[in-house]
Amino acid sequence: DIANGLRARYKMRLINRSGSKNADLQKVIDYVGASFASEADNASIQYANTDNQNPMFDFEWSRDAISSCTSMWGKLWEREDPRMDRVYWHSGAWVHLDGESSFDYLAPTGEPEESQGGYMYDIFAFSEWAPVHFMSYHEAQYLKAEAQVRLGQTDAAKETLKEAVKGAFE
Repeated sequence: DIANGLRARYKMRLINRSGSKNADLQKVIDYVGASFASEADNASIQYANTDNQNPMFDFEWSRDAISSCTSMWGKLWEREDPRMDRVYWHSGAWVHLDGESSFDYLAPTGEPEESQGGYMYDIFAFSEWAPVHFMSYHEAQYLKAEAQVRLGQTDAAKETLKEAVKGAFE
């Protein structure tokens, strides 16, 4: 259930203040085990019509005020992330730009000029119907994997991480 997922998140958030880190990391694993069984159990706010849109999309659509910056681009470029050629939209042409040519249209990190429609958007600003997760199955699995790694359970953590990634894509 959601309460146990939230307990896991809270326990992990405060792990560096714990007097018994290993015991609390095991509690994270236990809480996750008592929380969501699959992505179908996500605690999410759903959006399904023009009167009820994802808030990030609605903010962008009504104000034209969100843009992408060079810091995320740099991380994707450095890691040769294959999603890079699908992430950015040119605001003037409404077309995807490949990763290399998109750099010139990004807001400089920390130094953008105030404007509307002057910089490129990433696809996340166009997530009109994407749900907002209060707590999700895949987040719980990521918490469990982190706890397992910190406890030295690397083989189990690899399997949990695979489950988390699979869940995130579902």
